[in-house]
Amino acid sequence: MFKAVPKLFAAEFDLLRLHENSHLIINATVMRKPFGIMSIDEIGFLKVTENWILFSTTTKRI
Repeated sequence: MFKAVPKLFAAEFDLLRLHENSHLIINATVMRKPFGIMSIDEIGFLKVTENWILFSTTTKRI
């Protein structure tokens, strides 16, 4: 999964580089396997402004 994340979320990572004062919020669903091994089931990213307001698109801020 970690190798696929940069490809799947390339647009979000590019936006983060373009806006110096912005933030990237990462949320994930973590699962515990029967043998006690922890794994990430789902992962998501939210791009927010310096005031923690979500970006509406890649070119426009709310």
